[in-house]
Amino acid sequence: MSNDQYQTKPEIGGLSKPFGDYKIAFNVDLLSIEGDGVFNCPGCNNPISPDETEDAYTIKDTIMRGNNLEYLVVQCNKCKSHIQLEGFSLLSTYPEKTTPNQ
Repeated sequence: MSNDQYQTKPEIGGLSKPFGDYKIAFNVDLLSIEGDGVFNCPGCNNPISPDETEDAYTIKDTIMRGNNLEYLVVQCNKCKSHIQLEGFSLLSTYPEKTTPNQ
């Protein structure tokens, strides 16, 4: 996925859109990512994988709607960009996994 496929958050006075105590620089829709969920940071091209939390990125915030995850905000550990991940709402449409009776 090339960096031009990411959306930059709307600018307000030359800065990225404020979100809490930090500014969201990029918005990544997980539904547009193919494969195993790895994408490159839009700011520095550093690979970000769901399997490599502390090495590649830090989770900064989770935004819930009821019991469902709506957004996840991560910070790239290389360039310090804040990235808002969305697309989790699709997960709430899947039935919960149940364990068969033994």
